[in-house]
Order: sequence, then structure tokens, then C-alpha cells
Amino acid sequence: SGGPVDVAVSFNNQDYHHAGIFGYHEVSSVLSVSPSHGWAQGGTKVNVSGVGFQEPNELGEGFICDFGGRQVAAIFIDSASVRCSVPALIASTVEPTIIYFPH
Repeated sequence: SGGPVDVAVSFNNQDYHHAGIFGYHEVSSVLSVSPSHGWAQGGTKVNVSGVGFQEPNELGEGFICDFGGRQVAAIFIDSASVRCSVPALIASTVEPTIIYFPH
């Protein structure tokens, strides 16, 4: 199970000093992408369904959809879906990739 934990540091193995918070995240995975095609000029809204997506927070964590090397911001919907707007046509068929950037 994910969640935040306290991080403490000791230089003598007896006295510990609070160093901050570390956040564990569940492993996420993509199950489907819909629709599977769209307009050449881009703009098609793609719904990405999966499991374990984490809501972005004030630290700037978030998702990016990568369409053959062209990255666009993704909108977090809930723990099972994010949404992206497809960029204009890329020369070949591409499979979107979801990238999660924890900071």
C-alpha cells in the first residue's frame, strides 16, 4: 500500500533528525486506450484506463502522454483514468505511453 512516511537521518545510530517525508506510490499500469484513432490535425481526446494512477499534488507530480516522442499533458480523472489531447499527425502509427513524474 502506498502513502507517505517520515524520513529520519542519524550520524551516530542513536540520535535521529527528521529529514522530510517520502511518498510511496502503487505501481500503475495501462489497461486500454480509447479511441484508438483520431483526426490527422490532432485534438482527439484520448481516455486512458488503468489501475493505480495517483492524483497529482502540490509538488508538481503528474502525468504526460507520449505519442511517438511527442509529449502532451494529461489530465488526472481518477485512480483508473487520465485523459490526453492527441497532438497533430505523426508520420507513423504510434502507441501512446503514460509517464508519471513524481517530484
